[in-house]
Amino acid sequence: MTMDHAFYIYTAYIVTFVLIGALIGWTLLDGHFRKRELKVLEVSGIRRRSARPKREGDAP
Repeated sequence: MTMDHAFYIYTAYIVTFVLIGALIGWTLLDGHFRKRELKVLEVSGIRRRSARPKREGDAP
């Protein structure tokens, strides 16, 4: 069986599309889980170093 040019091109595009889609999905899911972890930590009293402590008179 010989592999013609079109089969090679279509296969390459499909594999690339699937891999890029998987990377985008993984990034979105990971971001979702990291935000969830941050909420749990903030509720338990642990704050991020970049977050300023709230002072009286500060806008919410």
